[in-house]
Amino acid sequence: DLNRRGSRVGHVVGAECFDVGFRFNEGDGNVGYWWPQGITGTADAFDDNRVEGEAVAIVSWHHDPDDDPSTDTDKGARLSFIRTTGLEELDYRNMLLVEPVRDPEGRADFAPVRSHVGGIVWYGRWLYTADTRRGFKVFDMHRILRVRTGDRGALGFRADRDEFHAYNYKYAVPLVERYALCETSCCARFSFVSLDRTTDPPSLLAGEYTDVNHDGRLHRWPLDPDSGLLAEIDGAVNATDLLWPNALRMQGAASVDGVYYVSSSDPHGGLSPAPGTLYRAVPGGETTQRGFPAFPEDLHYSASSDRLWSVSEWPRMRYVFAVDRSDIDERCD
Repeated sequence: DLNRRGSRVGHVVGAECFDVGFRFNEGDGNVGYWWPQGITGTADAFDDNRVEGEAVAIVSWHHDPDDDPSTDTDKGARLSFIRTTGLEELDYRNMLLVEPVRDPEGRADFAPVRSHVGGIVWYGRWLYTADTRRGFKVFDMHRILRVRTGDRGALGFRADRDEFHAYNYKYAVPLVERYALCETSCCARFSFVSLDRTTDPPSLLAGEYTDVNHDGRLHRWPLDPDSGLLAEIDGAVNATDLLWPNALRMQGAASVDGVYYVSSSDPHGGLSPAPGTLYRAVPGGETTQRGFPAFPEDLHYSASSDRLWSVSEWPRMRYVFAVDRSDIDERCD
């Protein structure tokens, strides 16, 4: 039930080792009040990179009401659910993220999810989102709600109509779990997140954005493959790795077989100047850099194609694109 269409692009300025890419339609690609941030897809969610026979990418967006001429209301966060099979008919639909609440009468209702959603991971039935100062929010992809459309200003239960609305979005994805830092936790921040299927067990790799120093860190959080939730020991979840990439303005990170990739909005210089940087490193080993587009965000790895995917956020420079990982590890044009 996809109602919008993106279009293929042949290149993205600044992207060394560019492989494939596409843009959203003009309405989503040019607006300055919805900002794309995180990226994931069926390559994270399922072993065969398919749901109902289709490959799918998901991009998260946060709303900025200060720049939205149509409303003063913060609509929170949304997802673009994009069919990428064959990368030809790039149909997609936007859906709202919602938080279940009770209204003053005690009835079931929901509220917007006001979050930066800087990174996302779809794993089985769960969609993890990075919750910057707290940890992770978890949404249930098996409980996507179809609601009424026709009213851009209505959210949740409307008693006068006996209907549920989601700001004119046809579907809403509900929050069902939270993971929050406890009182004794270190001061970790969760600016972005990706899935590593090459660790045993699979794990989430989350990290910190900072534009004032190179102190941003990466933390690894193991998953329980049976439940798809984070692995708990005595009721708590503990990070198994702490890494310091020594990179300014980290926007995303991914790891594959012990090799780490970091996207940064810090310009890449040298022989191939570019507005962004993609780092490749092995802990204790050599670090190399490639040019990356302007305003890059989260990273997502697809094992079936050996591609590293990202999304750039700036209006009119807003792309979903992939680079070839093997080219990054060796050489590319």
